[in-house]
Amino acid sequence: MGITTGAATGVIDRLVQIGVAQRVPDPKDRRRVIVKLVPDAAIFETMRAVFAPYMEGISAELATHYSETELALLSDFMQRMTEMLNVQVSHLHTQR
Repeated sequence: MGITTGAATGVIDRLVQIGVAQRVPDPKDRRRVIVKLVPDAAIFETMRAVFAPYMEGISAELATHYSETELALLSDFMQRMTEMLNVQVSHLHTQR
C-alpha cells in the first residue's frame, strides 16, 4: 500500500477505537497480532448509511454520463481488476 508501519498502526488504532476491528494474538507467533473485523451488524449498517449517499451519487449522477455499452466495458474492467487483486492477495497469503 505504500504506507509506513506507523501509519498502518494508526489506521488500525482508529478502527479498533471505533469498534470496527479488534487485535487478536496470533496463536502461532506471540510477537504478532491478527487484525479482525468485529462481526457486528450495527457497525455494517452504520457504514452502509455513511456510504449510501456516495453510492446513490454513482447511480444517479455518474452512471448517467455513460452509455450502456460503456457501462458494460467499465463493469468488465472493474471485475477483471478485482479478480487480479484477489489473485495477488492469495499469493501474498501463501508467502507467509
